Amino acid sequence: MKNLTFIFILLFEVSCGQKINKDLLTGDFESDLRQLLPVGLIELDIMGFQMPDGYNELQEKFKKGIAENQEWYMEYIKTAKSGQGLGYHPNLGLTEEEWEKFSKMTEQMKMVKARTGFIEVLQTDSIIEITGSDDTEGFNGLKINLKTKILSTDYDAWDFTETIQANEYQDKTGMWSGYNWKYQQLDTANLTNLTNFKGKDYDFSIGQLVESKKAIIFFKSREFVDGQQYRMADLLVTYHIPKNKK
Repeated sequence: MKNLTFIFILLFEVSCGQKINKDLLTGDFESDLRQLLPVGLIELDIMGFQMPDGYNELQEKFKKGIAENQEWYMEYIKTAKSGQGLGYHPNLGLTEEEWEKFSKMTEQMKMVKARTGFIEVLQTDSIIEITGSDDTEGFNGLKINLKTKILSTDYDAWDFTETIQANEYQDKTGMWSGYNWKYQQLDTANLTNLTNFKGKDYDFSIGQLVESKKAIIFFKSREFVDGQQYRMADLLVTYHIPKNKK
């Protein structure tokens, strides 16, 4: 039986209401966001990744190799070329054959349903706010200012980064267009090993899938202190878009 690795990946399904089954995005930021995040309670299918047999075992060996060679690893990752993965080295904890197999496994992942959750969306004249349930608390406190385009949480505020155009590299999700915010505050100047790493790394995207016409949301949140990750969320979400309530 294949192993299941749940990474807080979600697929939304709206429980009721008339759905939009056509291209939605107009390029007008406020209009698009109000349509993509309609007011009300939305039922969610919470998903996980099903990995090929043997993935977890290779992952544990990889983690052990990094833990035993932290200073070396911090220097080695700097040699990676943009858009390419790391080359093989014995310090990674795997044989060369295992490393090649491990590197290809993420391309074979499949999403499977884990459980159900909910979010609630509120709108005002200038703000869209998302509130999650127990299973989707990573969304709690997310607010988008429709006038300034600033996305904020209970801890930080992120400036709008870019408009996303559908492209062939979106193979894991299917092609989609939308909007993206990024926020990074990473202390790498004094980094000598993983134990003194600290910082924040956030990424939030929302848009519409080309083929299914569903909405898609991706939210990544990482916060580190002394090499320990103490706040994390990984949410990938799609849902049928209901017509906004008048």
